[in-house]
Amino acid sequence: VWEVLSNAPQGRTTALAGYVQTLADDTFLRHPERDVRLWGAKCLAEGLRVFAPDPPLDAGSLRVVLGMFIEQVASLPDMAGA
Repeated sequence: VWEVLSNAPQGRTTALAGYVQTLADDTFLRHPERDVRLWGAKCLAEGLRVFAPDPPLDAGSLRVVLGMFIEQVASLPDMAGA
């Protein structure tokens, strides 16, 4: 999914809307495995890029997705001392 979305040009690619909507489901957003949530966030970021400025999500789903992005960034290790 990431390869498909990352290679898609920005613009109205309605055929890919189902990918973004599926990734915005709680199955991925609240998955118990951190790596699944991280890959889901990566794919959703690409999906939002493809559909910018009009994501194929309603306002509530978009709010949840953006919250998940914040959670994923906050969970990354601090690289300041590296």
